[in-house]
Amino acid sequence: MKIFDNINENADVAILPRSSSAMYTTDTSVSEVTTQNLKYLENNYTNNGLVFGDYRIEPNGLDNNFPMNFKQLLDNVYIGHGVNRALINLLLSGGVGIYKEVKEGKEIVKDWQLDKQISDWLDGFDFHNVYLPEIATDMIYIENAWTALQRNKGARLGKPFIAGLKAMGAENMRLEYPNEKGIRTKAFYSDWLYSNLHTTDIKAYNLFDKRYPYKSAVSIMFEKMPTFGSQGYGRPPDISAVSMLKVLSLLPNFHRANLTERGFKWIVSVSADFYQNIRETNNWEKDSEGYIKWKEDFQKQIDEFLLAPDADKVQTRFLTTFVTTPHTLNTVDNVKITKLEDDTKELSEVGIDLHDTYTMGYVSAKSIHPQLANVNLKNQSLSGSNLREAYEMHIRTAVPTMRNILLNPVNTALKLNFPDKNMKLGFMDVAFTDFAEKNSVTKKTENVIQ
Repeated sequence: MKIFDNINENADVAILPRSSSAMYTTDTSVSEVTTQNLKYLENNYTNNGLVFGDYRIEPNGLDNNFPMNFKQLLDNVYIGHGVNRALINLLLSGGVGIYKEVKEGKEIVKDWQLDKQISDWLDGFDFHNVYLPEIATDMIYIENAWTALQRNKGARLGKPFIAGLKAMGAENMRLEYPNEKGIRTKAFYSDWLYSNLHTTDIKAYNLFDKRYPYKSAVSIMFEKMPTFGSQGYGRPPDISAVSMLKVLSLLPNFHRANLTERGFKWIVSVSADFYQNIRETNNWEKDSEGYIKWKEDFQKQIDEFLLAPDADKVQTRFLTTFVTTPHTLNTVDNVKITKLEDDTKELSEVGIDLHDTYTMGYVSAKSIHPQLANVNLKNQSLSGSNLREAYEMHIRTAVPTMRNILLNPVNTALKLNFPDKNMKLGFMDVAFTDFAEKNSVTKKTENVIQ
């Protein structure tokens, strides 16, 4: 049965249709960045970050465009934004209230309060409807968020206070490159995709300093989740699942081509250096016609190899064929072909199994149960009570740290503005009603009426 003629490719992942193979690039180097930003900024890159006049800026990603690159990747994955939206809703579930900490016996509990003065202040900068959802969205997607604390205009004439907070989009904000002591004092705002970026296009802000909270009319607080090995912006947990994301983006084509009876038989991993050496040898750019034609032929040849009756010996045949070409003589070790064993019989149809495998990997990276993310997978269906338990476990284990970080800017401002109130903002619990208990109460009430 002929499946379809064209190789389906997205970024550095391709599906080879005839041999039912998946081919992907195993690492991403500077040369593999798809944006033109590196070309725009090449004269500004130094060992001390991006330099614009007196500004030293720490790039966010190899091309200083990580937030938008990551969004573009998620745009191509049918579950990407849906899972993140579910996480945002879970993070904000219950809503935010004002509380005091009081001691009851040996425990410290939250005593929820109604305070008109604080509520009016929060409404003044649309805390509940604008500010909080915006920083929650950035925190879920890329695990960092930026807040501008705006001082009142008459601060020098009267008592200074924080008039309002504003969420600053992560795509526009950058950190200052740290000095020799590892200290940063500024943050920068600009349209970093602008091809003729100059110092005058960049707005500098002081980072918020708790020792001198009213020093600047506008100061910036940068909040992020802890990330191993990253002192700057940090990285979201699903960045580790990028390969899964890219394969997921191609699965609709896979299913549309009537491949529900066939799974991947081969995985071909190709190092980014392999492609880089090919381009350098031939003086090709990534979007040049010669390179695109070579890559198409390269993929088709591998597809033919893996379709052959003696494909089990394909690794040897592949090396024999390509090692003699002048382009790949020293880079053949950067291509690896792996045969996949058919161990999916205990699952359902292969097409659905493939979807489930990659989807489970993605939602696992996001630390969320599939059903809480509105993702339906086989053998992952929960009853109402179990789903409630999954929700409560998520709220108790997956969100407390992020919630504390999320509310840190507003609680910092609240403490400065209302030092005598000794109040904070916190997330309230969702009040569940047990259906069986509710039904029982209803019946008893009906009996009384009768």
